[in-house]
Amino acid sequence: MLQTKSNSWINLVLLGVLFAASSLLASRSVRASVALQDTCPQLDWREKTTGSFVILYTINHIQLAEEIQKNTLPVIEDELTRLQQALGQSLVTPITIRIYPSEAEYYCLNAFAPAISSEDFHSHIGSREIALLAEVINLQKMYWETYAVNAFRHQVAVLYGELISDGAAPPGLLQGFGGYLEDPAQTFNPRYQAAGEMTAPDRSWQRLLEEDIPASDAVTMFQQTSLVAFLIDLYGWDDFMAFLTRIPEVQGYRQAILDVYGVNLQDLQDYWVQYFPVYVQHRWQANVIHNYDLTQYDQLIAGGAYSDAQAQIKAALPLIELFGNQEKVERANHLLEKAGVGVEASALALAARQSILDGDFQTGLGYADRSLQLYQQLGDTRRETEIELYRQICTEVLALRAEVEKISGNAAPLDPVRTEQLILIGQRLAELGDREGTQQVRLALLLLGIGQQNIIRWVTVIGVLLSAFLIWRRFWAALRQDYGLGDLL
Repeated sequence: MLQTKSNSWINLVLLGVLFAASSLLASRSVRASVALQDTCPQLDWREKTTGSFVILYTINHIQLAEEIQKNTLPVIEDELTRLQQALGQSLVTPITIRIYPSEAEYYCLNAFAPAISSEDFHSHIGSREIALLAEVINLQKMYWETYAVNAFRHQVAVLYGELISDGAAPPGLLQGFGGYLEDPAQTFNPRYQAAGEMTAPDRSWQRLLEEDIPASDAVTMFQQTSLVAFLIDLYGWDDFMAFLTRIPEVQGYRQAILDVYGVNLQDLQDYWVQYFPVYVQHRWQANVIHNYDLTQYDQLIAGGAYSDAQAQIKAALPLIELFGNQEKVERANHLLEKAGVGVEASALALAARQSILDGDFQTGLGYADRSLQLYQQLGDTRRETEIELYRQICTEVLALRAEVEKISGNAAPLDPVRTEQLILIGQRLAELGDREGTQQVRLALLLLGIGQQNIIRWVTVIGVLLSAFLIWRRFWAALRQDYGLGDLL
């Protein structure tokens, strides 16, 4: 009897555990039990087609469909075209916009729909449908009118995330990407205030990325958006796209993070915790789609990192030209030109140094003069002393070479003053590293030396001849006196 009761208790416990587990696993799709009871209403769907979108709605919501078609989709259509260019791929069109009467129909017609709450305006189904909840929209009509464009921006981003990741991106990452593509100037403050004006994250990346939490959960959504902003802000738009692409290839976001960013999840999360207060204070304003931050390039240029600034601006310019206003584009091009001047100035300074090492001082002087001029144009004096030294070396060498030529052309042999000048010039040219000029001095000294030897030789010959002549005269005079040979002459 006791054994029977024990078995009954065990069976009850097991059944309870199984029930809890099944409830957790089915929490996403079975929240609306109507989906399991086969009580879905038969809805008469109407259709409006516009550009890349087709709107499906019931007759009771024709006004909402018309407002979306007239007021919202022209903006989204334009941005979608530019987004396709930026990403290099297109969503499968037409993209369906289905206006569900309420949450019940949303769950009833979509067994594996992402989780939403009674406060959510919008969601998505797969990678081709944007879902709208008419009941929620009608309850907050005024707010919807100001938020509608950003709602579609959000869901277009989510659809792109699904497409790029081949459906493998975790739901929280998709929500964060959607939040990032909303215009922060319009959505940050309401979201920040709804999140309780938080200044520090309270959830781990694992929870933020993996849990399917409705977008109306402001605390979660705020942190998910900051997470994506952190990755794009720190590593760039292209690396974030590479991250999404890598997820299905390695079957998980953790390995994709390590492969693309070279940092493990825990370390990257620690960096994000440090970034979060900065995001709250001001970095939320920086957004590669809606407000590309050019101050980072100003800082690089101000620090003399011209090559880095040039490379980064070139990489960013396509996005800036696609989404930035005319003023932003002009500013970016101005910074690119400024960085280019710095790169050229740096290259010329290096070329001047190399020319000096190669002994081409005339060319080196030209490079140094041009480099100094460009740095002065930028107002950058950090390398002025270095380049002035190059100019001084080149100028002095060229002047000394000219002096050697002058002395070599005018110096008479056995001129000790000019010879001493040449020796001193040769010593200075050797100190300046001018091998060619030093050789020029040696040649001049050699030529002077040859002239001296010729003079000594001729003086010697003339002296010998003169001595011989005098000896011969004395000998002849003696013969004439002794033998009377004078008349013969």
